[in-house]
Amino acid sequence: MKSFPLVCLILCLLIACAELPAPTPEPTLARTEVAAVTTTTTPTAVSTPTSPPTPTLHPTVTPTPTPTLVPVLLGTAVSPSTTAIVPENVSQVTELARWG
Repeated sequence: MKSFPLVCLILCLLIACAELPAPTPEPTLARTEVAAVTTTTTPTAVSTPTSPPTPTLHPTVTPTPTPTLVPVLLGTAVSPSTTAIVPENVSQVTELARWG
């Protein structure tokens, strides 16, 4: 039973060695023959009109600037309130805390 892997290995090697060889490349022209061929007429390039590339629409990310926070130090002037709290604008006052 131990000889089975050895037999498989030998068969695989024989099959690999029995493959057809790679095809040989076509013989190239000698330097003198190439010079004789290149002295004949050369084809002219014909340009074909092409349309310019069109821009594609895709979403781009525009970064928004982050505001710089400036600390308030002792002695920093605070702008005075423009309106006083009166019964007419009580609905605009925000409750910050409730006692009791």
